[in-house]
Amino acid sequence: GDVKLNPITGQALEGTRPLRRLELHAARNEVCAFQIAIGFARPFAGASIGLSDLRGPGGATIPRSAARWFLQWPVRIGQRWYPDYAVPVSGPICAPWPRGRVPNQRFLLLWCDLYVPKNIPPGLYMGQVVFRCGAVQLALPVRLHVHRFTMPDQTSFEVNLNCYGPVYSDADYE
Repeated sequence: GDVKLNPITGQALEGTRPLRRLELHAARNEVCAFQIAIGFARPFAGASIGLSDLRGPGGATIPRSAARWFLQWPVRIGQRWYPDYAVPVSGPICAPWPRGRVPNQRFLLLWCDLYVPKNIPPGLYMGQVVFRCGAVQLALPVRLHVHRFTMPDQTSFEVNLNCYGPVYSDADYE
């Protein structure tokens, strides 16, 4: 499930605990998402984050280009900060983020959307997330279990994100 981390303390906000490796499950033709928290004692700039190619059965590969990274920018609700906005990472990473400050921030929250291609064989794919900043490099092992079924290209159901009525076509308003 989704783990919401406090950007100041790094503590999980809802009773879950962070892990030391990523263990993911996905269908083929699905986007699998995960969150990374980077702790820092002092500001930094010029960092990068990336996912290696994920290697699987028979040499099959999910390429690193299948990953899209986002900075999770928090909003304050009462006395707590919650990660809310997903801002695409399009260059070097710095912390704290210069566009907005969280007082006493000590953790940078990053989100990754990983597309699992529909034509790959099911099985275990392994790689790593790598964070680099100057001479420092941190690696987090990734294990992605790709299941035998494939998600369809088009949904056959209504996606409902707090929408309390049916989806209407433009023809309904002509």
